[in-house]
Amino acid sequence: MRASRLALLLVLASPLACLAQDTRGSLSGIIVDSTGSPIASAAVTVRGPAVQGERIAASGSDGSFLAPALPVGPYEVSVTRIGYREVVLTDVVLRLGRTTTLGAVVLTEMPVPLVPIEASGRRTLIDPVSSAGGVNLTPELYDDLPVSRDYLAMLDLLPQANTSYLGDERSMAGATGMENRYFVEGADVTDPMRGFEAIELPYNFIREVEVKTGGYEAEFKSSLGGIVNVVTYSGGDETRASVFGYYASDQFAGSPRSTGLELNRSDIARWDVGATLEGPILRDRLWYFVAYNPLVSSENVEIPGLDWYEDQDVRHRFAGKLTWRAGSGTSLHATVFGDPADRETVDAPGGFNAGLQPLTPDSWLSERRTGGVTALAGLTQVLGSAGLLEASLYGLWNERSVQPRTPGGAEQQFRDFSTATMSGGLYATYVDRVNRTAARLGTTWVLGPHTVKAGGEFTINDYEGDWSLDNVVKYADDVWQYWELAGDGTMDFSSRVPAAYLQDSWLILPRVRLNAGLRWEGQDIIGTDGEVAQRIRDQWQPRLGFVIQPGELGTQRLFGSYGRFYQDLPLQVAGNKYNDDLNWRIWAFDHDPRQDPTGGTLIFETGGIAEETEGLAGQHYDEFTLGYERQLGASFKLGLRGMYRGLRRAIEDSWVESEGELVLGNPGYGVLDEYPPAKREYAALELTADKSFGGSLRLLGSYVLSRTYGNHGGVFNLDEDAAGQPNMSYDYPEKLVNAEGLLPQDRTHQLKLAASYRTGFGFTLGGRFLWLTGTPLSEMGTMRIPPNRTFVTQRGTAGRTPSIWELDLRFSYDFAQLMRRQAPARLILDVFNLGNPREAVAFDQVQYFRLDAEGNPASFNPNYGEPTAFQLPASVRLGVEVGF
Repeated sequence: MRASRLALLLVLASPLACLAQDTRGSLSGIIVDSTGSPIASAAVTVRGPAVQGERIAASGSDGSFLAPALPVGPYEVSVTRIGYREVVLTDVVLRLGRTTTLGAVVLTEMPVPLVPIEASGRRTLIDPVSSAGGVNLTPELYDDLPVSRDYLAMLDLLPQANTSYLGDERSMAGATGMENRYFVEGADVTDPMRGFEAIELPYNFIREVEVKTGGYEAEFKSSLGGIVNVVTYSGGDETRASVFGYYASDQFAGSPRSTGLELNRSDIARWDVGATLEGPILRDRLWYFVAYNPLVSSENVEIPGLDWYEDQDVRHRFAGKLTWRAGSGTSLHATVFGDPADRETVDAPGGFNAGLQPLTPDSWLSERRTGGVTALAGLTQVLGSAGLLEASLYGLWNERSVQPRTPGGAEQQFRDFSTATMSGGLYATYVDRVNRTAARLGTTWVLGPHTVKAGGEFTINDYEGDWSLDNVVKYADDVWQYWELAGDGTMDFSSRVPAAYLQDSWLILPRVRLNAGLRWEGQDIIGTDGEVAQRIRDQWQPRLGFVIQPGELGTQRLFGSYGRFYQDLPLQVAGNKYNDDLNWRIWAFDHDPRQDPTGGTLIFETGGIAEETEGLAGQHYDEFTLGYERQLGASFKLGLRGMYRGLRRAIEDSWVESEGELVLGNPGYGVLDEYPPAKREYAALELTADKSFGGSLRLLGSYVLSRTYGNHGGVFNLDEDAAGQPNMSYDYPEKLVNAEGLLPQDRTHQLKLAASYRTGFGFTLGGRFLWLTGTPLSEMGTMRIPPNRTFVTQRGTAGRTPSIWELDLRFSYDFAQLMRRQAPARLILDVFNLGNPREAVAFDQVQYFRLDAEGNPASFNPNYGEPTAFQLPASVRLGVEVGF
């Protein structure tokens, strides 16, 4: 696999390398005379602190123009034509992944030379080109809000994005946390192994965050959930620096509610300090941006019945970028960022939650490494007066490992349910090295009323790892008294994902635009033997959309879309199915295998290269959206959007009786036709209000009415503890009994409000409020092979978790005026969960843990129906930020 990766790097490491996956914004408008007739060949010149040099576009015969791929930020735009008076528009703001329109720019005839007409351009909030739905977050808004330091936490400000309390991080648009995709500087930083979030950066590094939740065009790689797109700062002609620091402690927090199963913790502290520096190396030619933010978290954790032990995490978050204008139409940049972390962990093994008392601390203590580094290089080349070439090449290198913290941690783990005790070492030790290498080449051509985009991508995801596990479990009431789970191996498997797209945005009339595109993606999964083990080819994704602008141009839009969206299989599927280097075995014994390892009965075995599933379809859904947006005044926008998503195919690793094994397939089709088709229907009505720049008051609000219904929660199994295993919800037919109903991520009502107000004397008050209805609960039992679970009654009919609300406040004071300095110098006080009732957010839904030899429920759960997690208590964080 290293050979194929090296070949890709050598072929593509040419001057063609730059922006991928929507890292910029665009500018559009129509140039007309005083009678409203279009003016052709008008020169539109764009200048600003975010762009090196200037960009020039020309209006077509219909008067329209488009200046694509401009860095986000404020601009000055001048429009000139011989015989007409020049118009200069200031404060034109470009947003990430959006097209800012100037509307109709009127040029008046000029019989004699006159000074240019100046006007503010900060009046257009409507994107007249794209039918995509979503929201942008800029520093002008989130700098004044009480949000967690990681940019990922800011997503909870947005409609249809909610923290999940079921182990999958964040649900977006009815999907599980494994179904979102995350891009930083155009690089896909989503965890290639399981599909979770993969990079952590503080918002001090971030220039803008864009979230797409539907309706986006064929040029963009898709997911079953949402798309998160982030760009960092790029430097400029002014040298600037900042330092910042934050501190939080349990000394400034309330007491958490306890389920009785949580560990006792004390001396909790979190230090978060850092600095940024940006400026020119060569003015207007070569810029730099560098940033570093070490994060140290520590606490003492009590291992029940033993002693207190320290848990410490050190994470190094950094970013750097060089931007070089190599020629009048040539721009290159190189970016690197990462978040490697080392942690000495105190963590409860799974047996503790079943009431097992540890006899030694070794199974609780481990050394863990997470995070990684991403590097990207690229090029943007202007092609004449109508074309643009963009290319990028990037690599992502992540590591995730668990190793013993003590010598005893390497011993065999033993859980004894007959005496309710556990001893020995860690459940498993491993070193995962997960890499991604990708290249993208795309072109944009402005051909009169048509803007045509075409391009392709090629991605290699690669895993190399070493695993070892050895566990013995003793039961008191089973036909088999002892069970042993053991296995080890060194693995190397991968996937290849080619893609191509063609997209046309056609301005049919000055007020009507049609977007039509087609995207194709393939998947080849490579097993540990180096051969293609599974092919998925027929992944054609049509995307259609329209935008109609009623009223004054640039102030309203009616938009809608239809699209088909696929998502790649994570590498974990290859590790489970096409792996002859790791063998996990479950043995059953009537005696203690630690004393005599012979005479056991093999119950289950993994390993080996599974046969390819013919005709396997990629996991995908169809989506329909319809929306309306209207700008009110200079900086306020209201939006209304409806969305429907219907899952068409899922991929599951399911038991086939005739084969006597688990088989990868599409439930309801082909080899899995004995299963019902996977069903997940998501319908939502979204109302938004946005005033994120201009004036002293900033506001972002939303309300969502939604319903998520079906028999398939998603790629992440929300119904049981699957240890983060993707595509394993349909393991056995028994799991589908009573399985159709309201899904675990369903939230009927979601109300969110974020606002800030800046006074004239340096004080700023910011706040965030949300109110969410609860999620459905079910009555569940456990099958013969834990943790596989069944529904005792219809899914989602056992009530709901309580509705929850949260209120956070930020108080900040900028001393710049008192100190007579232009750069900010502010003190910050954040108060989280103010007045929080600490409601229960998750419950134990399992009535019994096992079946006995006759198939009857056994080991009834005494904690059934009890809370397993609560909202966090009120807490305070202190901060300081100083700019230079």
